[in-house]
Amino acid sequence: MSRLPSFASAFLLLTALPAIGQWSALDPTFGQNGYVHLNTSGQSHGSSGVVLPDDRVVVAGSLIINNDFWAAVARFLPDGSPDPTFGAGGVDSVDVGGTMGYVVDMARQPDGRLLLLSSSSTFYLVLRILPDGGIDQSFGSNGVSVFPGGMGYVPVAVALQADGKVLVTGRYNSNSTSGSRTLLYRLNADGSLDTGFGINGSVQQDIGTLGREYPADVLVLPDGDLLMAGNVAYGTFGATQFPYFFARYTPDGTLDNTFGTGGLLLDSLGTDLYLIMTELIGQTNGGWVAAGGVAEGDSTRCAVARFLPNGMLDPAFASDGVRTLVQPGRQFQGVSIAQRSDGSILFGGWAENVMGVDYVEFVGHLEANGTIDTAYGGPTGMQVLDPAAFDNHLRYGITGVLAQSTDKLVGISDIEYGGTTGRQLTVFRVEQLATGVQERETLAGLEVWPVPVHDVLFVRCPSALGPDARLQVLDVQGRLVHGERIGPMPTGGTVQLNVDDLAPGTYLLRVEDARQAVLLQWVKE
Repeated sequence: MSRLPSFASAFLLLTALPAIGQWSALDPTFGQNGYVHLNTSGQSHGSSGVVLPDDRVVVAGSLIINNDFWAAVARFLPDGSPDPTFGAGGVDSVDVGGTMGYVVDMARQPDGRLLLLSSSSTFYLVLRILPDGGIDQSFGSNGVSVFPGGMGYVPVAVALQADGKVLVTGRYNSNSTSGSRTLLYRLNADGSLDTGFGINGSVQQDIGTLGREYPADVLVLPDGDLLMAGNVAYGTFGATQFPYFFARYTPDGTLDNTFGTGGLLLDSLGTDLYLIMTELIGQTNGGWVAAGGVAEGDSTRCAVARFLPNGMLDPAFASDGVRTLVQPGRQFQGVSIAQRSDGSILFGGWAENVMGVDYVEFVGHLEANGTIDTAYGGPTGMQVLDPAAFDNHLRYGITGVLAQSTDKLVGISDIEYGGTTGRQLTVFRVEQLATGVQERETLAGLEVWPVPVHDVLFVRCPSALGPDARLQVLDVQGRLVHGERIGPMPTGGTVQLNVDDLAPGTYLLRVEDARQAVLLQWVKE
């Protein structure tokens, strides 16, 4: 975009809109056209992420180089560019010593150090990374804490207690025909096994009988109790049941007998209707929000559910505690969530039929009470990400969703770029669209002409706009057609948009900065 000398009271900005088929929800001010990816000599995979207080984004995952797995962490500046102060050019990696190793989860300590949960062929591994990269040699043995296991041991999630102790959950004996069990163990802050927890540092739990347990996540509750959640599989092929479970433990690793039945709760949503857990977010009242899917027969729909501290569904959330998010005509669906500061929930999901047919990815926003925000995602509340926004590369689902302080959604995915680049960890950011306009002053007196318009639309701002000012064109379903930075702009500044390529119809124009915003309707003939 070029700036021309001012004349009279006008300040002219020249730009052009892309063709209507090129719209996307991606934020063009993040990375390059809304996304950024690693470019390693092998392949990379993203599994977990956190947003730092200054809005930098940290993503953990794995590098695969010559069939050798490395634990990897990448840090990005708020605008999506690699953070040169972290590791080597924004990336740090540690060889986890095996061909079966991978990173599944990450937790951040208050001092900025990062805990990575990984595995090798036969061990659970917890690694600690320094705030600016590099292994923390003071943790465990040379930066790594090892929990002996075997081929049937599957790590799932890591959580941090207020006293610095580290909780790890997963499965063990998963290859046994007699069924697997859940595993929960605890490390001291220095990485040594906390032998005062459970039996010599760990708790191995059967949930029911003759089932196969699949723990999904672990939380530290506000009162210090510990909550493990997941599913149990019973039955035979074609007639399997998948009830969800919660196991609540006191801080020393014994079951909390005030919860459920002897500390355990096993339930379903109805006959042959199951909530499949994938992740949890703790709530200040001691309850929790769960993401995953609702399984019925051979289909799964995306779902977000909220539970009370006693493990019962919260009837004040959505419909009887569960919000389902359905992509019509698609059989398998999953979702990841993040919570905003106001208690509302951002979600990112995927849906497909068998073997990737009709594959889509989508994002959206739920109000704190579970109501779908149609101002964010259109009538269905789910805004499908246009494959063209990712240059039509093959995508492998959204593996994580984060919320920056601006309340924008940051997503983690893997994308196949082909050629020498291959499959790489990718981070993208989504525009907020119309959400939040009412929280600012109204930008009164904005002028738009001519209306209806044929080829060129003029927009005049009656007051000065700050350096963060931006302009967006949306279709009537809230989908982003065009977005750009236009600030700073003096009083009376004018933007000229070439809209000749847009299809005839009604559009929305949004102009905003940190102080003020306005949303207007206009017509293209």
